[in-house]
Amino acid sequence: MKTRRWVLLCAWTALVYAGAVPSGFVLDDAFAVASSPVVQGEVSPAEAFLRDYWGRVPPNTIGTYRPLAVLTFVLDERVGGGAPWVFHLTNVLLHVLAVAALYGAWRAWAGDTTAWAAAALFAALAAPAEAVHSIVGRADVLAALLGLLGWAAHRTPGPRAATLAVLAYALALLSKESALLYPLVWCLLEALRTGRWRSLPWGRVGAYVLVTGLVLSARAHALGTVLGASIGDMTNPLVTASWSGRVLGAADIFWSQYLAGIVNPLHRLYLCSAPACAPAGVDSAGAWLGLGTLALLATLAVALWRRAPLASAGLAWFLLLFLPVSNLLVVSPSLYGERLLYAPLMGASIALAHAVSRLAARLPRPSLAWGLLAALGAGNALAVQSRHADWRDGDSLALHAIEVEPRGAVLQANAAASWLSLGRWSEAERCAREAIALDADFGRPHRLLGAALDLQGRAGEAQAHFERALALDGSEESLLNLARFHAQHGDLKRALGLLEREALSQPPSQNRLALAEQLRRQLASERP
Repeated sequence: MKTRRWVLLCAWTALVYAGAVPSGFVLDDAFAVASSPVVQGEVSPAEAFLRDYWGRVPPNTIGTYRPLAVLTFVLDERVGGGAPWVFHLTNVLLHVLAVAALYGAWRAWAGDTTAWAAAALFAALAAPAEAVHSIVGRADVLAALLGLLGWAAHRTPGPRAATLAVLAYALALLSKESALLYPLVWCLLEALRTGRWRSLPWGRVGAYVLVTGLVLSARAHALGTVLGASIGDMTNPLVTASWSGRVLGAADIFWSQYLAGIVNPLHRLYLCSAPACAPAGVDSAGAWLGLGTLALLATLAVALWRRAPLASAGLAWFLLLFLPVSNLLVVSPSLYGERLLYAPLMGASIALAHAVSRLAARLPRPSLAWGLLAALGAGNALAVQSRHADWRDGDSLALHAIEVEPRGAVLQANAAASWLSLGRWSEAERCAREAIALDADFGRPHRLLGAALDLQGRAGEAQAHFERALALDGSEESLLNLARFHAQHGDLKRALGLLEREALSQPPSQNRLALAEQLRRQLASERP
């Protein structure tokens, strides 16, 4: 019977996500895999410990340090020759292992039925689906899997178990920075499980502290910062907000996006940007509803610690693992991401399954309570199937996102880029103009609008927007776009002069040098 439960759980999880395997490289996957020198074999795999998640070194690093996840990408690249389906298959298999670990880690406390139901529900939840669909979401899945294995070892006596717990924590921390809280979560869960609040395994705690210091030192050596990340206000508009604006904005995002995605599995959104997600003021109803919901969950976790310690533990797991990525306590590298719910919702699934088990025990027909949980899981599983098509490629995802949240400037710009790649110039123009209307100081949509206008034969309007993009962000891409525009319209001297002027203020990149050399050759060939 127990073996059958394991097989059914793993088969169910694999079935829910089988449709994710045929997808390609989408969004950040291109940076983490296709253009990473570590993954592509341009440098030694050991360089994963000396570079960021994209394989970059300072000063161009994004500031995320996840060498274990990078090494799994290296392995996938070698095994599959760079085929995207191999990376996606690994993500699905890791999700299967994480679901099995959820069941195995909690069943001794929750009971076999409750733990199995929680794991089966979590396996199909649509809210954190991005962690499995997106290759870069592997960091979240790995850290969660290792966090569960580490907890199982942490609560087991003996030096061997202690060694395994420390190893699991070290590997989790090398998978994602938010794993920093796992020792705290483990100790709290053990206090709730055993009722012994004053006895801490100080030897193990000391080992966790030592591991933390070693990993953060390695991170500082590689990236030049202990925990910091390169955060721009387009990636996270809360970075420049006041303390109150950030906290209220984060609470509003929790209410309007995270909770919306949990309650409604069809509300799928891979990214949120200003003005849809931005700092909030005291007049924001969503912000206060978000704070109130979080306060209610925290109150429940405290109130239930004696009467229902398992439910309290599940809520504590959710809150403690969500808060570091929520922007409520510190500014996170990401403003919002479905994948950030992956580890937290493991605890929420346990708390919900425990509540259903308590309800079933009080009903004359317990199957009614379990049937509701099964219906919830089935509904989420169907919603995950609808997401497979969105994650097939970046165009599908970008065009779906503006249907869910049309008020995001970055989302509208992404949609404009997708329409351009599909040869739909007027649709690209519409989305680029919408992005500019949402954020007039955002340079990228001006570049995209310039390209769309140029392809429609409106060169004068296009030039104005290419120039506006360069004035706004001064980026390499804006510079190259404007230079190429002049070259394509026959003004080679102007294009070359633009590149040479910019070279006086900042060192030229390889792309800029290559374009400049190409323009010089063209000019030389035109001379009599």
